Amino acid sequence: MEQLSKLVTDKRTGLEYKLCGDYYIIAGGDEPEHEPIGVWGQRHLNYITEKFRNYCYYCFF
Repeated sequence: MEQLSKLVTDKRTGLEYKLCGDYYIIAGGDEPEHEPIGVWGQRHLNYITEKFRNYCYYCFF
């Protein structure tokens, strides 16, 4: 059986992938920068939290 390498770098994008079980997952070194989400992002976040607040509450009971 062929042994898979633990770390692989994609030549096209330059991203590194690490082996987790049978799958390659992007290595944590290239995390996106934390930027403010802006007005529309805040409105969408408020909509999601208000819309699904009752749903999440009823899931626990």
